[in-house]
Amino acid sequence: MEGDGAGHWRYRILGPLGEGGASKVYRALDLATGSEVALKTADGATAVSLKMEYARLHRLRHPGLVRALDFHRAGGRAFLSLELLEAPVPAVISGPGGIRPAMETWAALASVLRHLHGNGLVHGDIKPENVRFSDGAAKLIDLGLAGSPRQTGRPGFAGTPACAAPEALQRGEVSPAGDVYGLGLLVWEMLGGIGPGPELKLDPGERWLEDMPPGLAPAAGEMLRAMLRCRPLDRVRDGVQLAWAMAEAGLMPDQALAAEMPFCGRRRELRQALAACRQGAGLIVIRARPGTGGTRFLEELKFLLQLAGSEAVMAGKGRGRSLERAPPGCFVLREGEAELPEGGGRRIVELAAGPEEDAGTPTVLLRGLGSGDYREMLGRLLQGAYPEDLENLAGWLEEQAGGHVKTAAALLDALIRRRLVYPERIHWVADWQGILALDAGAAVEDVWAGRWEALAESQRSRLKGLALAGKAPAGGEGTGLALAEWTRSGEGGLRFAGEAVRGLAAGRCTGEECAAAAGRGGMGEPSPALLRACLKAGDAEAWLAHCRTLLLRASEGNDREAALRYSMLLADSGLLAGDELRTEVIRAAGLCRSLARYRPGLELLERRWGELGGGWELFKTAILLRLAAGQPGPAAESARQAIESLSGAGREAVEARLFLGLASAAAGGLEQGEEIVLEAAKEAAASGDKALRMQAEERLASLAHRAGDWEAVVRHSRAGLELAG
Repeated sequence: MEGDGAGHWRYRILGPLGEGGASKVYRALDLATGSEVALKTADGATAVSLKMEYARLHRLRHPGLVRALDFHRAGGRAFLSLELLEAPVPAVISGPGGIRPAMETWAALASVLRHLHGNGLVHGDIKPENVRFSDGAAKLIDLGLAGSPRQTGRPGFAGTPACAAPEALQRGEVSPAGDVYGLGLLVWEMLGGIGPGPELKLDPGERWLEDMPPGLAPAAGEMLRAMLRCRPLDRVRDGVQLAWAMAEAGLMPDQALAAEMPFCGRRRELRQALAACRQGAGLIVIRARPGTGGTRFLEELKFLLQLAGSEAVMAGKGRGRSLERAPPGCFVLREGEAELPEGGGRRIVELAAGPEEDAGTPTVLLRGLGSGDYREMLGRLLQGAYPEDLENLAGWLEEQAGGHVKTAAALLDALIRRRLVYPERIHWVADWQGILALDAGAAVEDVWAGRWEALAESQRSRLKGLALAGKAPAGGEGTGLALAEWTRSGEGGLRFAGEAVRGLAAGRCTGEECAAAAGRGGMGEPSPALLRACLKAGDAEAWLAHCRTLLLRASEGNDREAALRYSMLLADSGLLAGDELRTEVIRAAGLCRSLARYRPGLELLERRWGELGGGWELFKTAILLRLAAGQPGPAAESARQAIESLSGAGREAVEARLFLGLASAAAGGLEQGEEIVLEAAKEAAASGDKALRMQAEERLASLAHRAGDWEAVVRHSRAGLELAG
């Protein structure tokens, strides 16, 4: 790398910028564009990490992340070019007005963490050296360590110890909560605070947090403390929760940085362009009308070619002067008419312009996908939404539209238009009460109104005839259009034409729209559409009866997803009370645990706890759910509350103490947990209750397994089997 040569035809080294691990970073001149870039180089195993970083940065595309430009392989080395960012994060901001830039940096990086964690990634090394400024805005760099939050406990912590969370220092754990801690430390030091050493970080008393940096508003101080708690369970759990909490506290501006829309909607053109490359075309020319995304298309094509190991360069205004340096076999990509002569293995491939629709609309995102892809595409469209909301929304679309993607797209469009799904400052929010009350059939008709009115009379008649005869696909676009026959009332509202209403009532067509119409008419089998019709009509008694029937059918058919949906509806309906409500909440929370939907179950318990009147079964449900969700501290607290409510005596109190010991051990107090379980086991043995003694042996075997005492595991397991007969 000496002198002007970078080891690659495209770059000229201007000077070093730094190095980390096995990679080096240079300031370099990109000879194809004439601009300066940050060029990372590596070989061997580290070259793979550069390729992964390129892929992550390209897919994530957030204004608060450094932008990846190009990736190349040559001579056994990898080259990753990034936008050049000059200014590092200020170590300390002080003086008049110093709080404001620190707060802006805090909000910007919280938005970046929301985006990373919402996409299932953890940065793993939040520190001042990995923050740069461009035009006054903070950007996060170095995603080389980024990975899945499931990659915990890996040997050899790879981050920076001075900026690491306590659990990373102790156990090598890498998690979203660790990123939140790293950002908290960075903000703390920017505000003039002195960062804690390892001993203070591991201090459960958190005494160092008492000395807040001066000049900080109370809400900001509380938020910073919540980010810097010693135990991950007590800390803000991830960037999504952090950004939401900051917005609620007025610490996140409404214009917080949002992620860019992912590339979509041009699959056919991409396949055509890649096929042309495989056939030896060296010069790819895209002809596209202005505003239809030709440049974004070329960027995606370049990304795919470079990721596959090919040389590719985009040619545009001011770039042609350096393309003569491109070696044979390098793909040259440009938009518009070709100005370069053919030859040297190059030829022109003309591609049609892309879709005219905005690539960010639900119709384009969902078109051509099977119903199983709803979750993935919703995640790309609704950036930052909670995973549970995405799962529930995908399930709702599946329930309403099945595999009819255009119907699903129209429904999603209707939800967004009616602000039942909407961006709330920094992430998308779903109004589930409004969604469940929505008449889906009417919503689809509203979305398709313009299309229906644009049809010729002959087309309208034909579609309507097919639908009323039951020959159009249920839930398909044709059926929806045919059922949308209406006239406008004097008040400007819509009403069904008489012929369509009579056709529906006579059962001459099929599909959920017909079921909804039948429900509004007071007839028909229980169905999701009939539930919505009853809700809209305000018929609580009919809604309750139909919902119970659907729950029973789902339970008998072992359809746990449907059973959870209807059980949650009943629990939150406000129509149940007393033992009925308690039984339904326990059932719903149990289903949440079995389906690993911990958050909805915990939120349900929190919402309804004051109405349930206590009881051991309720406490037991809460303990099991919190243990399954990885919350041993709250689980132990629930067990203590149960023991107190049971006056510490009786079979149920012994069972509660067994759970308390298990939760205490899981929270880190293994010895204390063992003592509690051993005492409870003695009480179980004295009681002569066989089932209780079996539980005690199971808990002792579990704790022995946690401690690595395999002889004790075998002994207690054998004792439990003997009790079972």
